[in-house]
Amino acid sequence: MPNQIEKLRAHTAHVLDLAIVLRERYAMLDPLVFDEAVVTAFGSTDRAHGFRILRVSMFLSCAQEIAKICLDRYSSSPSIQSIFETLEDTTVREVLCGDYSTREALFEHKELEPEVKTALRRSHEVERQRLQREFKERYDEALGLWTDFRASKVLASFSTVRNKVSAHADLRFTDGAYRPIDIGELGLKWGDLKHSIRCIQDMVELLNIIVRSASFAWDMLDEQLHAASSQFWRLANDAT
Repeated sequence: MPNQIEKLRAHTAHVLDLAIVLRERYAMLDPLVFDEAVVTAFGSTDRAHGFRILRVSMFLSCAQEIAKICLDRYSSSPSIQSIFETLEDTTVREVLCGDYSTREALFEHKELEPEVKTALRRSHEVERQRLQREFKERYDEALGLWTDFRASKVLASFSTVRNKVSAHADLRFTDGAYRPIDIGELGLKWGDLKHSIRCIQDMVELLNIIVRSASFAWDMLDEQLHAASSQFWRLANDAT
């Protein structure tokens, strides 16, 4: 069990790293879709063709990364799905819940009056029970998010993009000829990327809290990525 818990924590930390990389990639794509000034500067001039190529390529890259983070089953490529499969084991959750809810009782090592120690022990037990409930609530929230997202058509489409469009370039027999799969036929919209990445971020945050008792400064990352993206596309526009 200790090795299983250690492996689970390492995988959860790795998925966090993957989610950060995904956020970085999308930060550079977002202005190409939703920033009117960038779209006008690059999408309606003699650079329009290159603009479209870049935008679609970055979209496919993000789609592939979403499918990888969520659905990979290789032992060397941990995913949100594999983490939740491990968490299905009640024994694993009990160990994690115990770690989550345990705080060192420092008062046991101090010279205190018996009645004071009793009061502190009672307070410590109340806090432990509160943290146990909090662990369960956060696990249930994370599992609910995953259950909904796993069953969504959007994730299925991202998986198709990865497996049949960008990774293998499968063909379909349509109108008497073999043609590449049209991404538009998958029903994906540009906004699906942003929504999916936000959902992944929420799941990854909750998983890191319950598995590693660790959080991440997403707000700070938002600021850094916004600054990097804005500065890059502003300078690119200024250079033209």
